[in-house]
Amino acid sequence: MTGQVHRSRGVLERAAGFASPLGLFSEQVDTATGELLGNFPQAFSHLGLVTAAQALADADADARRRRADGPTSFLLSLPDPEDRSLS
Repeated sequence: MTGQVHRSRGVLERAAGFASPLGLFSEQVDTATGELLGNFPQAFSHLGLVTAAQALADADADARRRRADGPTSFLLSLPDPEDRSLS
């Protein structure tokens, strides 16, 4: 969901809601009933959730940095087209 931070956060929160009372995840979830299916607990499900949470945290930090830098910060970071040292 690249570039869709708000939607990604909703998906992550929904996935996190399928944790067991101990905060553990199974391999699969029946989304209609919430029943945990497959191997339990499942390390790869935990790893995916942590990785997604970190990606969202990074996206939030980037957005805050862009807001703090202002709307012209992107233009200031472009190389000078007259600078021949880049050739």
